Amino acid sequence: MPTVPILALPSPLAPRSIPEVRQLARHYASRIANMLTNEDEQPNPQATKETLYPQCLCGCGEDKNPKSRFKQGHDMKVNAWLNNVKAGTMDAASLPLPLVEAARNNPTLKVHDHVVLEVIQRSGNVASHAG
Repeated sequence: MPTVPILALPSPLAPRSIPEVRQLARHYASRIANMLTNEDEQPNPQATKETLYPQCLCGCGEDKNPKSRFKQGHDMKVNAWLNNVKAGTMDAASLPLPLVEAARNNPTLKVHDHVVLEVIQRSGNVASHAG
């Protein structure tokens, strides 16, 4: 029996701003195109961060080193955002969608000394990133 690749997308019913929709389009376009053009290619059951995170998780949409989750230096930007969310000076809903999704897929995802999902959950504002 042939296997069918599945790509889970965030809910279209959730309210999203135009920048968020553009960010989603950038994030998923290459995956969708790849799935459509590689029908015979089997999904990789041993997915690594090279295949799970093709672009920087800071939301810039740029390609990064395949062995990393961020483009060089962008982890510091995310670390600052997480510090601000913890301090209450930034809303967790402002965190980039690729970072939030990666944290949901990997609850132990860390950026420096922060476990991303814990920071989001402790902020109490998870609803705007529901998907």
